[in-house]
Amino acid sequence: MRLTVQNTPAAAAAAAAAAAAAAAAAAAATSKAAVPEVALHRRQLLETAASFMFIASSPLLLPAAAAAAPVLTMEYVDPQGTFKLQVPKGWQQVNLVPGTGILASWYDPANRGSDTLVVYAAPTAAASTRELGTAQEVGEALAGLSPGGSLQQWGSDRRSKGREYITTQVRFTGVSAGLFGAVLDIRCCVVAEGQKYTLRISSKADNIEGNAGWYQTVNRIVQSFQRAAAGRARQCFKPRASSTVAAEVAGPAAKAADNYPIVDIREQCKELRARVCNETLAGGLIYVSGGDLQHRNGADVYYKFRPSSDFAYLTGVTEPGFACLLDPETQRFTLVAPKVPEDAAVWWGGLPSLDQLAEQAGADACIYTEDLPQYVQQHHSDVQTLHILPGDDPQQQAQLLGLPHFAQHQQQAVQQLAGLQALQAVQSSSTGSTAGRSSSTSQQIQLSTAFLESTLHRCRATKTAAEVGCLMEASRGSAAAHKAMWAACKPGLKEYQLEAAFAHAAGQAGLMQLGYPCIVGAGANGAILHYERNSATVKPNDLVLVDAGAEFRHYTADITRTFPASGKFTAQQRDIYDVVLSMQQHALSQIQPGASWADIQQSTRQLLLQQLQQLGLVKGSADALTDAGIDRVFMPHGLGHFLGLDVHDVSDVGPVPQRLQAGHVITVEPGLYFMPLLLQRAFNDPKQAPLLVKPAVEALLDMGGVRIEDNVLVTDSGHFNLTMAADMPKEAAEIEAYMAAHNASCSSN
Repeated sequence: MRLTVQNTPAAAAAAAAAAAAAAAAAAAATSKAAVPEVALHRRQLLETAASFMFIASSPLLLPAAAAAAPVLTMEYVDPQGTFKLQVPKGWQQVNLVPGTGILASWYDPANRGSDTLVVYAAPTAAASTRELGTAQEVGEALAGLSPGGSLQQWGSDRRSKGREYITTQVRFTGVSAGLFGAVLDIRCCVVAEGQKYTLRISSKADNIEGNAGWYQTVNRIVQSFQRAAAGRARQCFKPRASSTVAAEVAGPAAKAADNYPIVDIREQCKELRARVCNETLAGGLIYVSGGDLQHRNGADVYYKFRPSSDFAYLTGVTEPGFACLLDPETQRFTLVAPKVPEDAAVWWGGLPSLDQLAEQAGADACIYTEDLPQYVQQHHSDVQTLHILPGDDPQQQAQLLGLPHFAQHQQQAVQQLAGLQALQAVQSSSTGSTAGRSSSTSQQIQLSTAFLESTLHRCRATKTAAEVGCLMEASRGSAAAHKAMWAACKPGLKEYQLEAAFAHAAGQAGLMQLGYPCIVGAGANGAILHYERNSATVKPNDLVLVDAGAEFRHYTADITRTFPASGKFTAQQRDIYDVVLSMQQHALSQIQPGASWADIQQSTRQLLLQQLQQLGLVKGSADALTDAGIDRVFMPHGLGHFLGLDVHDVSDVGPVPQRLQAGHVITVEPGLYFMPLLLQRAFNDPKQAPLLVKPAVEALLDMGGVRIEDNVLVTDSGHFNLTMAADMPKEAAEIEAYMAAHNASCSSN
């Protein structure tokens, strides 16, 4: 949605906070009717929700009378996670939301008789008229607030003629010349019709007294808030499901199109080739092959073709037998195409002409493979090095270039290929010297595997906006496919039938290939990390763990959800699920540029041990549990990995980042499993056994495991959760609600 606000010095802040006010009013509604989803900036809602979590989880700050007061249950859903809270009525407390300049307080004023959220914010320095267009802009307006001023709002919701309204009134006290300035009263109405949401704002100026001294009160509890909000808040209460306010969920496709557009594949790959060329310092040409059809069985049965990821990165070409020749100095891109017999058109369809192929790929030229030696001699006669990937066959590349005398170097080339060593020299002429950049027709070309792979991997680790657009599209279709599987699930189905439901829905969403084999593990099979057999029968009380993602332009999503086959979590299942969810939320809260991935993983494992102790599954001190490696018994895999063209994508630093950088796309996938082999080893280990509550652990063996996995982009200011932006439910209550609404067998339970 787009907001247009005529600004006073405080209007941008007021408009932004009005969106937060509308969200809070929706959450406070007692009606059972569905609450419209209001698109807000992720960081704004996250911090506001965390603030409320702190208030709700700080019994020392509550008045004594609050213990007996009724509670208002609220739930905030954010791409970074879901935060639930219970707010006692009849008390007052103030809190600062870090990074935004917002203060918030809940109380029940006697003269109104309804719950009131008071949000305090500061004015922006400059007065201007601007359009607050995207959710990100709204968040930026909040983040730019300076100290001083206050906002007050209260609201209600109603339904009329098929429309749903959330109305809030906001009062803003600006600090200008003097202690108090003008008041801007904003009436904000959110109208929902189906999936269309409209925010209407009107305003009027007035004067009012305020109390700037409240900031001093707030600052005294900021440090406590920062310590408590990440972990202790979720442990202090067991909220029940109620109203939901969703951030960055309304219109996710439109948001993705705004921030991470799908661009012409030729322009996308041109930008990526330029990046690789700018990283190339060794001179020479780059040659990357796309691969060929792989024989499956019989005389003419082949596996469905997918080009190598590096070739797809540079060209976007999807057919077998092609290669890319790239000159880093001029960025000239030559597409090398197979020349197929004329009769091939009868069996497989013919290829376009060379000019057509060049146009389709955005290449400067297109040549047949058999013409490559002459082409290199004609256009790159002074080139001395051909950079290839270690996976490419030097003998094949030498033969393609028409380089003789290969046999005498073959053994050396194989050895160097295996060791990823530097150069493989092949003499293409018996006369003449080619030292330097000579124009001589005599040419010495070295086949080098020392350079190209690390360059490509370094470039691929940091995604462009166009690449993120592809990943967003893959996330959208994959999320829809996961939900289609929930709708299709019922006890008695085979796991492979759920896999088929996923693949069908992904195809319906426009995704032609899966990014990796689906993992569909029901019951105990959920504890097998790379379970791909998918042949068991789903039983009524099973948890079903599904790790599945599909590709868009070969960029894959990698999403895991765990759901109850019956549509309802048992109490035990819910306890385990909430442990994993809290672990993921904890990890997500720390993702920002410069953060240490090892530190995030370690603190998440510490939280796992704390939660296991609270569930009565382990015992002992935190140091003893950590030293014994108990966390590895229940979560033997890492917290996540790079994601992109490969599900376990590449980088120049390994499979996981050391320090997060803007442009990294990573998975965040904590899990908790009950694996017979690992548990039996632990029960027999003299160091680990005393720390395990064996009867309690053994009672959960049939549960299998729980994993929750989102795909996350590291941004300049924090991160963006692609999976949640694709409208992928994650809270247990959300999963149950979705299955009840879309699965006939669940709705009848």
